[in-house]
Amino acid sequence: ERRPLRKMRMLYPLHCRRLLLPASCLRRAATTTAGGQSGPNIVQKMFEDLKQEFGYMGNVDHKKIGAVHLYRIFQAAKTPNDFRVGLLAMNLFYNFGVKLRHRELATRLMAAAMACQVQQEAVELIKLYGTWLEHPPNSAMVYAVMGHFLDAGELHVVRDIARAVREDWRMPLEAPLYILAIEAMLKFPEDPLVEALKLQADAAVMRVTLPAPTHIRLLKACLEAFEAASGAVVESGVEDTSEAAQEPNEECPQASQDSVANGSASDDSPPSEDTLQHLSAALIVTDRLAADGHLRHGANAATLCSVSWLLLHLASLPEKTRTSLMSGIDDFGIAMVMQTGWAGLLQSAVDNFGCHWGFSACLPRGFFCMLEAKSDPDTVRLVRAAQTALDDSTPNNDVAE
Repeated sequence: ERRPLRKMRMLYPLHCRRLLLPASCLRRAATTTAGGQSGPNIVQKMFEDLKQEFGYMGNVDHKKIGAVHLYRIFQAAKTPNDFRVGLLAMNLFYNFGVKLRHRELATRLMAAAMACQVQQEAVELIKLYGTWLEHPPNSAMVYAVMGHFLDAGELHVVRDIARAVREDWRMPLEAPLYILAIEAMLKFPEDPLVEALKLQADAAVMRVTLPAPTHIRLLKACLEAFEAASGAVVESGVEDTSEAAQEPNEECPQASQDSVANGSASDDSPPSEDTLQHLSAALIVTDRLAADGHLRHGANAATLCSVSWLLLHLASLPEKTRTSLMSGIDDFGIAMVMQTGWAGLLQSAVDNFGCHWGFSACLPRGFFCMLEAKSDPDTVRLVRAAQTALDDSTPNNDVAE
């Protein structure tokens, strides 16, 4: 009877020694083990440990087992297989009744999908998170996913994400959503301007204020489409102001100069209805530019030159055509610039170009091409003033290609 007691006395101190190992040794052993294993093994081991916590019946304290354990798995996930293991862990929580109510759960799951190179899963999460999660992903993370697909050239995916966010009442509608979607629509091979203008109109309906560069890009696209439809040859893109002013003959083809050299309000051949649709769209864009407050209390050179470009085209139309074109436009937005005229806006752009708020690295090339083709003294004087101001204010090392 005494011999078993002696064995127990010998085993008990050994058991105590094993439990009393220094914490530093345990941390060093854990680090060595983690460093010797690959990513999938670490995530799989974390999942197996989590399954042991639940057991067969799932009798666990929900205050001790929660979203933090899922976040640890998401943070360690690096491969597509790791992401699948993370989804299995979420399914384990769901099956045993652990509530998935944390506000950052959808955001962190989306971040894990992007880190594991399963970007399509992130798109599906944006669309379908409401079927099993209570809170939407963070808007900044959604915009990051849209930017990823925009850079990758997958424009249809950007449009699908924008549509899903627009139709979800739980996600806020903000300017970056429309900016990224409009940029993607303008790169579409078929009817890019139509889709982009629809997005701008929706932003106006939803009271979302867009920045001035987005409006100016749409205005520039409308005017280039108008000139292309009316037979003017205008190169796409933007150029540095000094180059546009110094080298007009190389940047503006002779065909473009001949087409606008004699443009005035007394033209006897007005553009066709299809051509005027682009100019009407440009008027609507300018009206929304003014409605968002970008023409009040001064604007930068790019904004003033783009609007001046529009007014120059309007001045070249017959009076009857111009009146008919502006009949459906809000007088408040257009009246702010119509009273000044295209020459006054250009002069304001030249005068304020040296200010920090009036400077702009890029100006519309088509506008300067159109000005160089004119020969009246007032236009020649404005062009010379623009050349002088732009040459003095634009440093050579800040040329925008």
